[in-house]
Amino acid sequence: MIHFMDTSALVKCYIEEPGSDKVQECLDRATVIAVSRLAYIEMLSALVRRRPSLRNCPDDQFKLLLESFRRDWKHFTVLGINEETLLHSDRLIETHCLRGADSIHLSTALSFQIVTKNPILFVASDRELLKAASAERLKILDPTV
Repeated sequence: MIHFMDTSALVKCYIEEPGSDKVQECLDRATVIAVSRLAYIEMLSALVRRRPSLRNCPDDQFKLLLESFRRDWKHFTVLGINEETLLHSDRLIETHCLRGADSIHLSTALSFQIVTKNPILFVASDRELLKAASAERLKILDPTV
């Protein structure tokens, strides 16, 4: 099955937090891990911003964490953001009152499902985003539940 992960799910691959075990299970059983191109920048930002809270993580270990993410990125199916994605995001924002980045993740996943003609499991930890994804008829997984 195709798994689409937003940034809130991807972070759990690199920082141990509630739901990390379920995200790892997703990685192990998915045939495809799809992400929006937006997730790259969001991930780097999330990792760097959480750096102060990572106890017992010396600088060299943190650099390895960033390198690990950059190396893994090459194995994800990275989906671009095009005009169609932005137009679809517009509708998703109005319909579900989503934040901008969340609308891009959801729009990207919906477009990918149409193109592949395969069901997608939308993995995220954001309840509002998951509610919108479910309303758009995607299968959803909140790894923290």
